[in-house]
Amino acid sequence: MLWYMEGNSMRKERAPMTDDLLHNHLDDPPLYAEICIYYIHQIHSGAIRPGQLLPPAWRIAKRYGVSPATARRGLRLLSTLG
Repeated sequence: MLWYMEGNSMRKERAPMTDDLLHNHLDDPPLYAEICIYYIHQIHSGAIRPGQLLPPAWRIAKRYGVSPATARRGLRLLSTLG
């Protein structure tokens, strides 16, 4: 599960349907995959528009409480998935 800010409150969410593409263990995908899944969901929902820049890895790391390396790995996975 991935925590993120929505307005002034923290929210926990699992992005749907793409978990099986990223990890065999649907109950506990790695954090980098959760980050990737979250942004896939945001793109598919229209919350992030084509051409819109994603936040830098350091900001994603701070927002979700992960290391910058984990955030970069999630973004790298997202870029390889297209």
